[in-house]
Amino acid sequence: MANHSSQASLSISIKNLDRMIRRAVREELSELVQKQGEMFSLEPGTPLYDDMKAIARQKKQGKIRMYSREEAYV
Repeated sequence: MANHSSQASLSISIKNLDRMIRRAVREELSELVQKQGEMFSLEPGTPLYDDMKAIARQKKQGKIRMYSREEAYV
């Protein structure tokens, strides 16, 4: 029996990709907050903790700009 692998490709604008990523992050963080209550902390070494540290480092270096709450929920 032959082993066939299929590969799909998708074209998406940066604007739409940005919206999708923001939505996914909001959903994940909302779920985390609901599970933990109003306060939560991230364990060092977890993927989300490492990502948040990288984002903070990039912001400090001026490589990225943080969106306001109003901009993020457009």
